[in-house]
Amino acid sequence: MKPCHSNPDKKGSRLKSVIFGLLVITAGVLLIYNNMGMLDPEAKSIIFSWPMLLLAAGLINLAGKSSRLFGLILISVGGFFLLPGFFELPENFTHTFWPLLVVIAGLLIVFFSIYRFKQIGHVKQSNTDEFIDDVLVFSGSERIVTTGNFKGGKSVNVFGGSSYNLTHCQLAPGVNVLEVVCVFGGTKIVVPQNWNIKVDVASVIGAFEDKRKFTSETISTDKTLVIKGVAVFGGGELVSY
Repeated sequence: MKPCHSNPDKKGSRLKSVIFGLLVITAGVLLIYNNMGMLDPEAKSIIFSWPMLLLAAGLINLAGKSSRLFGLILISVGGFFLLPGFFELPENFTHTFWPLLVVIAGLLIVFFSIYRFKQIGHVKQSNTDEFIDDVLVFSGSERIVTTGNFKGGKSVNVFGGSSYNLTHCQLAPGVNVLEVVCVFGGTKIVVPQNWNIKVDVASVIGAFEDKRKFTSETISTDKTLVIKGVAVFGGGELVSY
């Protein structure tokens, strides 16, 4: 009998679903308390706020091995903007000390980069064109991807920028995820017009714009590219030619 090997991706997906379910249950209970008038107004303003949504999204992403960096950055951003609600801080705290977000993001990127470097001897390397795996700090990168089996990846841009031309490649079957993190940086992604793409990028004083042109071409629904991530004092754009 062949030994059974668990799939880490499936485990992470199941754990994400469990965490999401628990958060939904918690939100429902809090809404009931609020409708019954049992929730303090100050607590309500904190619980039902956009920084709390970032914290929740960060917790969900911590469950996935490939999205932990993204999750920690979301938690850091959400926690930073929630601090004035829990502690007596100057009114202009977030305006004055926002560079702390950059420091935290940089520390997380350095930590994960060192960890990945230590693990490189134990990871089987695949075709580099199938996955994007870039960490750009005070630097830039332009790439033309030509693989016939593009599976997504991640692009972290901190005070840097990246450009990816995907018009010469094809998506792998199923759902493929490309994570983008832009902190005082940006990225540009060029895609074919007939790709099925979903954009789910959270923005904090930043933006990720979908500038694709409308087309009469048939959209392929059996292959999907999901672009998710966060733009903090940075941004990106998705275009098609």
